[in-house]
Amino acid sequence: MRKVKLSIFLSLVVIAVSIGLVVGREGLLRAVEGPTPTAMPAEPVLPEIPMPTVSPIQGVLATLPPVEVGKLVQLPPVLKAKILYSGSKSEREGGYYLLDPETGEEIRLEPFPPDQGGGAPGATMRVSPTGEWVLYTLFNNLDPPEHLGIGSVWRMKPDGSDKQMLTGSDELSYPANAIWSPDGKRIAYLRFPDPEAVREGRRKSEEVELWVMNADGSEQRRVALLPFTEHIFGTNNSMQWLLDDCIYIVTGITTQGEWLRINPHDGEVTRLLEGIQPWDIVLSPDTRWILVSGAMTEEKIRALGRQPLRLPSVPAWDRTGERVAFVQFPYPYDPQPNRDPGVWVYDLRTGQETRLTMPDGDTPSRYDQLVWSPDGGMLLCDTIEGLYVLEVENKAARLVVPNPWAKEGIANIHFVGWVPVLP
Repeated sequence: MRKVKLSIFLSLVVIAVSIGLVVGREGLLRAVEGPTPTAMPAEPVLPEIPMPTVSPIQGVLATLPPVEVGKLVQLPPVLKAKILYSGSKSEREGGYYLLDPETGEEIRLEPFPPDQGGGAPGATMRVSPTGEWVLYTLFNNLDPPEHLGIGSVWRMKPDGSDKQMLTGSDELSYPANAIWSPDGKRIAYLRFPDPEAVREGRRKSEEVELWVMNADGSEQRRVALLPFTEHIFGTNNSMQWLLDDCIYIVTGITTQGEWLRINPHDGEVTRLLEGIQPWDIVLSPDTRWILVSGAMTEEKIRALGRQPLRLPSVPAWDRTGERVAFVQFPYPYDPQPNRDPGVWVYDLRTGQETRLTMPDGDTPSRYDQLVWSPDGGMLLCDTIEGLYVLEVENKAARLVVPNPWAKEGIANIHFVGWVPVLP
């Protein structure tokens, strides 16, 4: 039995040595003759589209590029600002108004023509960073006027004059959700598939396009094809054009979606997050900071390559992203308040916090909106009592637009936007 095993072992050794000699001889020949020529492809091979870097943090699909200060969009200088708002001052008088908070001078905007009926233009109004134009989107979901279609994007002067339609509907799609670039030179908007075209099979319901045009409506071009993106009456407020000159949007509103970053110049789309909704993302204008809240944990924010910021309420960024205002609610609105109640300003450059005057200290939870003026000197505070202006330097508060229906609990005065006044 041992002889048989020995014989098998010797046979295997002989075979292995033979194979080694053959392989060694072929390797020697290749070394002498050179490498075997590789056959050239008949056509050039296009490089594969890089997939997003998958982070070990669940839901994070890619990392944001570092912030390059020298490449951030330069904002136009601002001398002061006026307030654009809507509301009813009495049972007979209402509309849109433009107020100078320093002088008290106010004008009533021209009413919207009847053929612009449908939708809520005030909800889509966006004042240009230069203060020259007000952008708005009309959305007519039910029985739209034939000459306008379902959606159309318009601009007008801040006094309500010179209304111009920049783009409208066609047989396949309609525009909605128009926003300004940070310098006010361009406009981005979405085009959604027309329901009739979808029913007839001429468009797919998930085909949502991102378009860009100049501020006067010229040079309209499609930038990117997005995954299915929700809107409510033509509006998706998560869409932002930030100082890194990129457009950000969350595709879901009523359902979870993806957070996308789109380069408006080359159309590159980067999927950053999945499984989120618009209120999960609170990003500073310079993209340095993301608020820690809900689905956005510190771990997830750091995986995105950004700095986490903890505050007791949703912040209001100034236009540069260097300062942030927020409300500190008292107990029991905030179970563990670590500051005195009031409106606070946090300087992200120095780490210093400053408390401003509280217009209504008993009801801080009724604050709906804090918005910085473009010149950085004031904060507008939208409350049930009306519109307050908080002066940052001297910490003074003034009620500039009272709400006549406040005692009835009706919020009838609505802030639309600051209108910059350039030097």
